[in-house]
Amino acid sequence: MIIRSKTFKQWFKANFTKEEMRDMVNHGVDGGFHLLTYYSDTVKIYETFKMEIHDALQDDAESYGYSNVHEFMATFNKDHAPGNYTQSANQMTWYMAERTARELTDED
Repeated sequence: MIIRSKTFKQWFKANFTKEEMRDMVNHGVDGGFHLLTYYSDTVKIYETFKMEIHDALQDDAESYGYSNVHEFMATFNKDHAPGNYTQSANQMTWYMAERTARELTDED
């Protein structure tokens, strides 16, 4: 996978349809979407946009009253808590995908 976009949102809009975005909002990304299924892809996406993803997580953590990103992330699906860097990068990428899908479909 080659990522040429400057931001996650640009990359996301270039790779997913509005229908796919609505499915992500309604059912979650873990249901399986191209480019968001395999760790090799989600880790690459995370590595490319990690500062932007972290900033979004920090903003959301603060808006929900958490003191930091890790405290906020601990509230995510506990059955799938990340056990290593790869799983953590995957979880953060999925979070950003669902967050971006929600933002873009809310604009409609």
